[in-house]
Amino acid sequence: MKAIILAAGVGKRLDRQRPLPKCLLSFNGRSLLERHLSALAAVGVNNVTLCVGYESPQIAAALADTSGPAVLTLHNPQYRRGSILSLWTARDTLKSGDDVLIMDADVLYHPDILVRL
Repeated sequence: MKAIILAAGVGKRLDRQRPLPKCLLSFNGRSLLERHLSALAAVGVNNVTLCVGYESPQIAAALADTSGPAVLTLHNPQYRRGSILSLWTARDTLKSGDDVLIMDADVLYHPDILVRL
């Protein structure tokens, strides 16, 4: 099974005094991205396509310090135009023929939800 994580957005409704991508927001010492990757690995997802855009170098740096499934990072240069363009950036993953979970990177959830999926 594969997953696509959409992590390109700016997060206009958040405090923009600190330009932090939403997926790097930390809850109880762990970023949303780290939580996603850990939860996905726990349910057997071994391949993740991460669509980035806004502040992508910060996300790349965070990935270097994160373990989990193999991550293919794709950059959506038109990230300000909406998440559908990030999904289009990951179309090869969608066309792979494998089961694919599509996830927003800015969602905090209990890992048991993935077990149900």
